[in-house]
Amino acid sequence: MFKSPSFSWSLGPLISWNFPNQTVARARVRQARAGADASLARFDGTVLTALKEVEQALARYAGALDRNAALRRAEASSTEAARLSKLRFDYGADSFLLLIEAERDRADARSALAQSDAAVTDAQVSLFKALGGGWQDAAMPERRDPAAP
Repeated sequence: MFKSPSFSWSLGPLISWNFPNQTVARARVRQARAGADASLARFDGTVLTALKEVEQALARYAGALDRNAALRRAEASSTEAARLSKLRFDYGADSFLLLIEAERDRADARSALAQSDAAVTDAQVSLFKALGGGWQDAAMPERRDPAAP
C-alpha cells in the first residue's frame, strides 16, 4: 500500500485522487541539485588544471626564450673572440694554443645554442598542447570534386 511514490484514493466509480508524496519528490530534487553541483565542481577542477598547465608551459617557454637569447649573445661573442684570436695568430701575437681554445669555446657556444634551440622548440610544442592543440588527429574533411554539381 505504501510502496508507490503517491497514495491513490478513489471515491465512487468515477472519481480518483492521487496524493503526491512530497518527501520523495523533494529528495529527487535535492539529488538532482547535488549531481549538478558535483558536475560543476568537476568542470571547475578541469578548468583550473588546464589553466595551471598553460601557466607552467608559458613559464617554461619564457625561460627557454630568455636562455636562448643569452646563448645567442654568448655565441656571437665567442665567434668574435675566435675571429680576433685568428687575426692575432696570423700576425704572430698569439700562439696556436690560444687560437684552438678560442675555436673550442666557439664550438661549445654553438653546441649550447643548438641545445637551447631544441629546448625552445620543445617548450613551444608543450605550450601548443596546453592551449588545446592536437586537432591534427581529426579526420580530414572530404574533398569534393570541383566538376561535381
